[in-house]
Amino acid sequence: MQADVEDEQAPSANTVLAGDIEQPGWVNALQASLQNGLDSMQAKIDRGQHSMDAKLDLIGKHMEDNLKGVRENVGQLREHMDKLGEEMKQGLDSVREDTTRKFETVDVDMRAQKKDIEMLEERTVDVEEWSTEIQDILKALLEQQNKLREK
Repeated sequence: MQADVEDEQAPSANTVLAGDIEQPGWVNALQASLQNGLDSMQAKIDRGQHSMDAKLDLIGKHMEDNLKGVRENVGQLREHMDKLGEEMKQGLDSVREDTTRKFETVDVDMRAQKKDIEMLEERTVDVEEWSTEIQDILKALLEQQNKLREK
């Protein structure tokens, strides 16, 4: 009875893989179908990888072109900024010189006005003194005239 059980036991995996046992047709068909499916999937993966590599290369080229354009634009922007900065510096220097010159002119004018005002004050004092002296003289003359009339 043990001999009957041994005859009915399934073959081991190593025996099946070694190909020592003849497999049923449906197993061979299933293996062939699976192998075809795996080969088809591998071909699709390879085509997808090739397509992906081509797209990445194209994206890389576009990125390089864009980066080159950006670098050129940044260079032009720097040149423009430097030029603008120099123009602004020159403009500021010009405004500074004009302002300094105007302040100097105003300072000279104010000093001249101050001298004129001082001279005017001196003359005003002189005129007031003369006016007082003239009033005193006129007063004395009027008194003398009045005395002469009274006589």
